[in-house]
Amino acid sequence: MLTLIIGNKELSSWSLRPWLVLRHYGLEFREVRLPLDTPEFFAQIVRYSGAMRVPVLLERGTHLGLARDRRIPEREGRRAGLAR
Repeated sequence: MLTLIIGNKELSSWSLRPWLVLRHYGLEFREVRLPLDTPEFFAQIVRYSGAMRVPVLLERGTHLGLARDRRIPEREGRRAGLAR
């Protein structure tokens, strides 16, 4: 299963974008929300990203890199029967 680590979707379009893509394609994922610009964010983000940035997409603990939203349909859509 995929895990998406994001900030606040209402404040961060960078967090909203991959969330929308995953939802659009009906992919199952666990959402972990970290409060942006807080001590809690900086304490927790190091568990997921050495760059200390969100969003982060993980699959079984492996960082997939999320700047590639357009690859999600190719990669995951086949499993969901959505690829053309």
